[in-house]
This record gives sequence, C-alpha cells and structure tokens, in this order.
Amino acid sequence: MAASRVDMAGIGTSCRFESLDDAERQEHIDEAKAFIDLAADIGCPRIRVFGNSFPEGADKSVVIRNVGEALREIAEHAELSGVDVNLELHGNFSYWKYTLEAVEIADHVRVGVVYNCNVSEIAYGSIGQFLNPIAPYLRHVHMHELENIYPYELLFRWLKDIGYTGYCSVESDTPSPDAERIIQIYSLLYKAWVDNA
Repeated sequence: MAASRVDMAGIGTSCRFESLDDAERQEHIDEAKAFIDLAADIGCPRIRVFGNSFPEGADKSVVIRNVGEALREIAEHAELSGVDVNLELHGNFSYWKYTLEAVEIADHVRVGVVYNCNVSEIAYGSIGQFLNPIAPYLRHVHMHELENIYPYELLFRWLKDIGYTGYCSVESDTPSPDAERIIQIYSLLYKAWVDNA
C-alpha cells in the first residue's frame, strides 16, 4: 500500500455493541481493540463499528449508554495509536440522535461518526437534519449506489460547505464482469458532482 497510489480509508469491522449480555459485548469490544492495533500496524487511520439494533424489549437508553461506554473503552485503547473508532449510522442507529448520544457519552477525541447515505432518510425531509448535528464528529462517508435515488449532489455541496476533507467510500452491489470500468464511471460521476457542488 505504501508503494501504491491507494490510501487506506479505514477498516470496516463488524463489531457491534447492542447486546445486553456484558460478556458478549466485551467480546466485540476486545475484537475492536485488536482491529485498532491492526490499523496502527498498517498505517490505517480509522476503524468502523456499529451500535446497530435495539434488542426486543430493551430500554433504548441502556443500549445507547452501553454503546457509548464501549466506544470510550476502545478509544482509550486507541489513544497512543492515533487511530479513530467511528460509529456508523446503521440499523436502529441510522437515526442520528441515537448515534450522536452514544458518541457524546463516549466523549473522546478518538471517537467519530461514519455517515451512511441511507435512502430511508429522504422520507423524513432534507438530509440536512441528519447531517448538521453529526458534522462535528464526521470522519468518513459511506455511500451506496451512485444513483439519483439519494441526493448525492446535495451531500457533496454540504461536505464542501463544512470543509470536509475525508474520504467518501462507495459500496456497490451491482454485479459487473468489468469492475474497473464501473470504478472509472463512478470516478467521473463523483468528480462531476464534486466540481458542481
């Protein structure tokens, strides 16, 4: 990687902290710490984790506090490495208030947010109502198919306005025998949207 033109934006882990079982949650915390160490070893600046879901019948405030405390423990482990642990807006934590509350409970400089471009947000009005509250913690943007279903041009305008200099990664589920061609097309589209933002 060091010899290539490619940067490492982050390590996407599957660590999640919604479990009400302390031991199960600790397993995920310990796994996240191991990913922090791996990221530090290979020069990667961040890892991605999930708050994820509210178990059936669970008190939401308890789950959110558990997630925030898990983030703090991981961040404290990451202090000397300079690696960030970022909570993605995903599952029930797609709702920005839950993610923001967990991050504020963590209250650590190494904790940030991965904004996930969820099409479901559009049903609630402007994406700005999700973006503005999390802006101070934004460390990465997770995009999906670059289609007009999600208002990506508005997103890029907002990112420019707040001076965002991080990465925007694309997760594409479109099968293609020519992945390089799809990447080239996406690159041109992305550049056009950014230039016009």
